[in-house]
Amino acid sequence: MGKIRGLIGLLLALACCMPVLSWAQSDTPLRVYRVGPADLPWQSVLAGKYRDREIPVDKQAFSPMPETSGWWRVEIRRDLDGISDPMLHLSAVSLTHSEVWLPGSPAPLRFSQLDRQGNHGFSPRLMVVALPPEMRAGDSVYWRVQTGEVSPLKLGLAAEDVLRVQDGEQIRWHSMVEGTILALVLAGFVLSLIMRETTFLILAAGIFLSLLFVLTNNGDVFHYPGLAGLDAEYPLQRIMGLAACAVMTHFAYIFLEMRRRTPRLALVQRAIIGGFLLLLIGSFLPGFRDNPLGSILGNLVIVAGTVNGILASILLIRAGQRAGKLYLLSWTPLLVFSFWRIVEISLRLPFNEFVGLVFPATYVLAGILLYLGLGERILLYKRERDANEHLARMDSLTEVYNRRALDERLRIAAVQTEKSGRSMAVLFADLDHFKRINDSHGHDVGDYVLKDVTLRIRSVLRFGDVLGRYGGEEFVIALPDCGEEQARHLAERIRERIAERPVVCAGTVIPVTVSIGISVLRDGQSDIEGALKRADQALYFCKQNGRNCVNTLPA
Repeated sequence: MGKIRGLIGLLLALACCMPVLSWAQSDTPLRVYRVGPADLPWQSVLAGKYRDREIPVDKQAFSPMPETSGWWRVEIRRDLDGISDPMLHLSAVSLTHSEVWLPGSPAPLRFSQLDRQGNHGFSPRLMVVALPPEMRAGDSVYWRVQTGEVSPLKLGLAAEDVLRVQDGEQIRWHSMVEGTILALVLAGFVLSLIMRETTFLILAAGIFLSLLFVLTNNGDVFHYPGLAGLDAEYPLQRIMGLAACAVMTHFAYIFLEMRRRTPRLALVQRAIIGGFLLLLIGSFLPGFRDNPLGSILGNLVIVAGTVNGILASILLIRAGQRAGKLYLLSWTPLLVFSFWRIVEISLRLPFNEFVGLVFPATYVLAGILLYLGLGERILLYKRERDANEHLARMDSLTEVYNRRALDERLRIAAVQTEKSGRSMAVLFADLDHFKRINDSHGHDVGDYVLKDVTLRIRSVLRFGDVLGRYGGEEFVIALPDCGEEQARHLAERIRERIAERPVVCAGTVIPVTVSIGISVLRDGQSDIEGALKRADQALYFCKQNGRNCVNTLPA
């Protein structure tokens, strides 16, 4: 518990400190100015008629003022002689269209994340402009942007070879993370089929929706034309985020067993799920989907769901439930980086690259830990079920089959004997004068004798033989693939093992003997009831002839 608190505290401290790192900008040859809204005439903008209205941006980004869409002027602050094949690039992860005017160019360069042509072979999340080598300090590039982003678009300048290496590394990283998330989704579907456990299916569905959210969050959605087309028509990032939150909130309701363990929080959790579903429906309605109120309400419901899940986890941890620890540990990194991103958006900071790289990986960590927790719970349920089944089938005193389980095992053994065409012997054993032991020494001593005798019988039996307590001091033994002579030999060994030394209990020496009746099913016979009756009759003859002996009654 202390380690978990320490880890959570460290991550929270990191979350509080890291947004400050986003402010620190390396020395850059660029200076960004906000010119005005996107509907300004391009001739007037290029002629510099709005220079007196321009607002400088402190950071190397297109910062929302109040929206990112609009005209931007990028000023080159120093000569680019030291940069080979300079590339001006804009990082945008949502649907963005833009036009770029270079100095002296009669027509703009047009870019769209739905149309990857002219992007010099870079990933869709980048809009790349090759700067002419004759550009000098003081020259400007005008950029008109139309986007749905609510956060700053990061601007950069780099040599082409450097930019390609960086872009390739990001592509490989995102592909690995997204491939791992997809593997977790497939694993969940397979586990749900194998174990017939719908909770795995719910978790897999939540992870799949989270994968779609990640694709829209980091711009990889534009690798897939179908998803990109949907993103152009609907706020896909919000839709996938709300859908993933709704499913994962329902999973938390099941995983944390809220209905049974935290009933009050369970009511809140169901209300939160309903809130997600209402917001999800609203995201498809024209009057609501473009309204900033939808994002605000969505964030409030997410915060409510997060707090409710954390409270439920803490209550489970205090009750000694491992599920609470795993749930809290699995979601803490994701919550930390989500908080980090919200701070960046709220303060209009450029997105920190480290967050963009690590944020998708937190879904992988959460998925793995939740699968482990779910698998651990199912194994625990299976052990409990097996233990209960074992208790239901076993005699609690001697730990051999009870009467009901013995009858079942005898019928199975008889059917197998009939199919194989071989013989099976049935032994009916009864302790001699056992009532005297109970009357003279008490039932506790009698119970001890029964357990000791059971161990002695087991020491003689072969692998595959069936032993059960028929009732009281009576035992039945089935010997598959065993003829009359071999059965008599085994019965004599059992009799001798019991009679060879007395049972010693609490200093009391108790001589014990046993009588055993034998019957044999031959040539594939399966009448187990008849075999038991004959073995019982053979046992009766033993009792009539002095006890402590073995007798066989032919079929």
